[in-house]
Amino acid sequence: MTIYVHHNANKIDFSLDVDKLSNGEQLVSGWDRQIKEGVFCALPLLVSDFQHHHELAGAVTQPGNKELQFEGSESAYYAIQHFADVSNEDLGITLSTVECPLVEYGYPRSRTWDDGGAAREEEIVKPINSSMFLYLMNNFFFTNISVDQSGKKHFTFAIRSHKGNWQKGQAYKFGWESSHPIISKFVSKNIEGTLAEEKAFLTVDKENVIYTTVKPAEANGSGYILRFFELEGKNTRAKVKLNFLDKISNAKYVSLIENDLGNLTVSNQNEISFDINGHGLKTIRVTKVPAKVKTLASLKAQPLSDVQINLEWAPVKKQDVSHYNIYRSHLHECKISRRNFIGTSEGLSYLDEPELNYGGWPNNYLEPDKNYYYRICPVDLYNNEGQSSNAVSCKTLLTSDKNAVPNKVLGVYTVHVSPLAPENDINIWFYTNVEVDVDKYMINRGITPDFVPNSSNLLHILVPSEKVIEFNGEYSNAELNRQMYNDVSAEINQKYFYKVCAVDDKGQKGEYSDPTEGIAKVKYNPITIFQIREDNLDFSKFSGIID
Repeated sequence: MTIYVHHNANKIDFSLDVDKLSNGEQLVSGWDRQIKEGVFCALPLLVSDFQHHHELAGAVTQPGNKELQFEGSESAYYAIQHFADVSNEDLGITLSTVECPLVEYGYPRSRTWDDGGAAREEEIVKPINSSMFLYLMNNFFFTNISVDQSGKKHFTFAIRSHKGNWQKGQAYKFGWESSHPIISKFVSKNIEGTLAEEKAFLTVDKENVIYTTVKPAEANGSGYILRFFELEGKNTRAKVKLNFLDKISNAKYVSLIENDLGNLTVSNQNEISFDINGHGLKTIRVTKVPAKVKTLASLKAQPLSDVQINLEWAPVKKQDVSHYNIYRSHLHECKISRRNFIGTSEGLSYLDEPELNYGGWPNNYLEPDKNYYYRICPVDLYNNEGQSSNAVSCKTLLTSDKNAVPNKVLGVYTVHVSPLAPENDINIWFYTNVEVDVDKYMINRGITPDFVPNSSNLLHILVPSEKVIEFNGEYSNAELNRQMYNDVSAEINQKYFYKVCAVDDKGQKGEYSDPTEGIAKVKYNPITIFQIREDNLDFSKFSGIID
């Protein structure tokens, strides 16, 4: 095994080249022992009178503290969020896990195949030393993870020292900032824009309070939904300035499903203040009195095919409108409700056509020769809906008049089953098209991503209705939301690319999917796995992982 390490600012990136992992070579050497069950990155930290802390979902806790951990819960390793810290009242070290969330304390230990996947029974006690270990890889969990995981693996974590304990050293701030870096992108200046070149989107006056969500309200009201989280574990009074909104009329506490609970005071037109408990969540709705948006009066609907209807409407004043909400119903009333909502448009038209998993629906599609009713609502910059248009009706065409071509197949990906089992195959998965007249898929295979599908590289024609699956009953594969095919003819160590297209019952072929890569690896003989247990190891002279 070869390890490559790159240090950039406060982050450490490293890759493992474990091409020989699967033929039984030792994974990690050093410490006068062989750890054959997994790959670790050791952080041999020396902090006197130490105490570990790490972040879990909505809390910061101490590993190994019986008062804070349920009896019988896992104490060998912890799946943490954002940071782990070891410190005393004078100094400490914070680890931001970034891509390495499984952490062990004191010494490394693994769950192994030969113990049936059972966890070691460890008493919940304070770690024996201040060291931390990143549990990077484990081939031998008792599940369907491939024993062979050769190739290059990439991991990133960040580490830094600080004064004082984890709270004074703001371990939470370092953990969150390292795990959520700013991603920059150059955008050309909008010469028609009216905002200043520099402006804060939203500001919070307390560093231990962050906002994790800013989004338009989706249910039970209008406006914007803001969600805040306290990181340090202390009750806090926070003030928030909503720079992206020039004026708000009112603010309310809401539940997680956006039901209004109580009022907040608004100051200086766009500032709110609120109390939040330690490690608490606070969800708030802010609204403004709706602008007077002119009612849409010119909505027109036109059928384009047996499953497509195009909508067009005249504009209202641009400065008053953010976008338009589109509603559809089988009933002529076409009520404005979340049940009838099908999409949004920033322009003056909308194409209603079959779409996979759209807007929370299982599927979105129209049927041939069927009447539908539509309404359009303008939405202002504060997410307030204006007066809707009158309902208009439109009937899709007969399939004999205009049969729409099937949609592009989505979600194609491959899985190498296993080089250690008889099924050394490439498994191909993809989403089932939502059109009711599609029951055939053509799967083509090439050796470059730009290959052109044709009869010479056609691998298989999959017909879902010809196969069934038995699970508490018998179901047709056509009912499944995904389809699957095993490429048993793939040659060992040959890289392939696959493309899939849907075919309707009239023989029309849709657009081929994007190419996806698959490779069947070298088949090795099964290896003998055994366990060497050594507890209470001394890592005070640890010198690092060696090649």
